[in-house]
Amino acid sequence: MALGALLRDLRLRAGKDLAEIDKLMDWYDGKTSRIEVNGRGLAPAEAEKLARFYGATGSEQERLRSLTLASGKRAILPHVPDFAQSYLMFERQASEIAVFDDVLIHGLLQTDAYARALLSSSSPANLDRRVRERLSRQTILTKANPPAVRILLGESAIHQQVGGLGVMREQVQHLLAMAERLPTVSIRVVPFASGAHEGLGVGFGIVRVDDPAEMTRVYLESITGAMFLHEPNKIDTYQRVFEDLWEKVAADDRESGNILRRHIT
Repeated sequence: MALGALLRDLRLRAGKDLAEIDKLMDWYDGKTSRIEVNGRGLAPAEAEKLARFYGATGSEQERLRSLTLASGKRAILPHVPDFAQSYLMFERQASEIAVFDDVLIHGLLQTDAYARALLSSSSPANLDRRVRERLSRQTILTKANPPAVRILLGESAIHQQVGGLGVMREQVQHLLAMAERLPTVSIRVVPFASGAHEGLGVGFGIVRVDDPAEMTRVYLESITGAMFLHEPNKIDTYQRVFEDLWEKVAADDRESGNILRRHIT
């Protein structure tokens, strides 16, 4: 891979070892090696940071940028913030996705109108394009060999009037349709009556890829940034919390469907 070879040459010239780069970039052990071998999985912001650290020349920086964009074309969307690009590349390779969001409908299940209302609240610039880019993520749900997706929604997410009553009615109808039409998609609702629980007020995603060089990751996002957790003990904690919410706190599949239907009747 041209990208991997260039990164390896720059690293060796700078006299840096693989473990040092993993630590610098806050990556799991072995990711630098994986990128150098297969030439994929590097976000533009990460490429720029490596270029500076390696002391790349101007022409080398431009070549690195071009190769990074070319290698990630299938996953990188030009108007998606840098902090989200790595997640999108990982999401497209996922075999399993488990998400909990207490207050919002997850992007994989959003309607056009819901996404438009949500995105316009932060900035109206390039709105049509940003909505198309967000909805394009949903193609993973209907591709050959789609990931198994489990979505946990706090009941607040279906009561929050994003875009108004009409938009929310359409959005909830869409949730029902997706759960009924796609066998790999499961949706459960954590009802108000569940009271206090470990996920209250937070949101997180757990993504697993069928690749021995990769591993399960937890994704946490804020207004200005995001982070991946790859430490096994932290991943275990989030997986335990998700499974507890799914099995012990959320309504089961049937009752979750009833909660959604009651919301639109």
